[in-house]
Amino acid sequence: MDQIQRMGGSQVMLVIEKTLFKSDLDRGLNRFSIPCIQIKNEFLEEEEKTNLCTKQNDGKHNQGMQVSVIEPCLDVTTLCLKKWDFNSTSSYVLIKNWINVADKNQLMRNMKVHLWSFRVNTALCFALVNLSRQ
Repeated sequence: MDQIQRMGGSQVMLVIEKTLFKSDLDRGLNRFSIPCIQIKNEFLEEEEKTNLCTKQNDGKHNQGMQVSVIEPCLDVTTLCLKKWDFNSTSSYVLIKNWINVADKNQLMRNMKVHLWSFRVNTALCFALVNLSRQ
């Protein structure tokens, strides 16, 4: 939480507590899944929700947004937040460089993590906390 304060963060809230699955660490998938049904607090502004549900030019994929993420090692990296819709459910996902974050922080299957959201001015940011290392 000190890093959030140093960045001038506010509106801190827990987004999800989850155990990492094999799919979260799969190099081919390269994504951290945030299933909508597991979200603890509403972390998106209405405009962000609308943008994340807007289709890209291909008409198939939703738009994404760049977000800063404080890694467990306290480095700050930029990932892309997207919403993926499935037949019966939806998930938010952190993609593009996610596997580098997982590798650098030695994240492994069955580790428990918290993902916190916060705002720097109006920009959405996240902090990933590895609960298995405390």
